[in-house]
This record gives sequence, C-alpha cells and structure tokens, in this order.
Amino acid sequence: MAQLEVEKLDKQIVLLQQQIAVLHKLDPKHENIQVLHGALFKIDENWYYCSIAFGQISLGQTNYFCLSPEAPLFIALKGKKVNEQATFNQKVWQIQQIL
Repeated sequence: MAQLEVEKLDKQIVLLQQQIAVLHKLDPKHENIQVLHGALFKIDENWYYCSIAFGQISLGQTNYFCLSPEAPLFIALKGKKVNEQATFNQKVWQIQQIL
C-alpha cells in the first residue's frame, strides 16, 4: 500500500519538474504580438497565460487562467492577433490585448 503511494508521489514529482522546466524556458520580457506559448492575452476582461495547465491564479484584483499549449481554447486561438477572433464551444472569442 505504501509502495503505491510512493509511486504516485514520484510521478507527481516528475510532472512538476517537467512543468518547472517549461516555465524556465519562457521569457517574460518577450513581447508577443499573437497568441503563442508564453503569451499573456485578454478576452472579455479575463486574462489568459499560455504556459502550463495550472488553473486560475489571482493577483490583486486580477485573475489569470493558466493554459497549456494543448488546451483546446489555446489551440483555437493560436496565432491570433489583437482584434482577431475564433469560435470555440459555440462562442466567439475576440483577443483584446496581448502582452
């Protein structure tokens, strides 16, 4: 029983190490002009960060949703620029700002 728990924890550690490696490769000083891996973009007053699948992070009064490059929403928006749009889940998503 304890061995199974240790194996689960080992897998979680490996996954976290992989995610940390991905984050270290991102350049926060790079200004993006389109939705790509590492981009921070705004849609309908919500901010999205394409980095790793981490869910929602709140900083002050602002919420950021961390998406992986494999996320269906990111795939639909990939390559889009400010004021461009894509349809995802029968909703139109228009890019308002990209950092």
